[in-house]
Amino acid sequence: MWPNIRRAVGCLGIPHAASSPGIVTISVGLAATQAGQDSDPAMLVGAADRALYAAKRQGRNCIRVAAVG
Repeated sequence: MWPNIRRAVGCLGIPHAASSPGIVTISVGLAATQAGQDSDPAMLVGAADRALYAAKRQGRNCIRVAAVG
């Protein structure tokens, strides 16, 4: 799903002067846990945030998944 959304937004060609490709792109950071597994929501949000900033550091317009647990 996320790769399709990322591609669809890029195909819109929305101008963005501050972006190196010159158009709006999407960077995504994901974190997940197993259903029923004891997890801390703040830890998941923190992991997703770190994955998002890793995506931005690695060139933007990409998806990164956090290692959780």
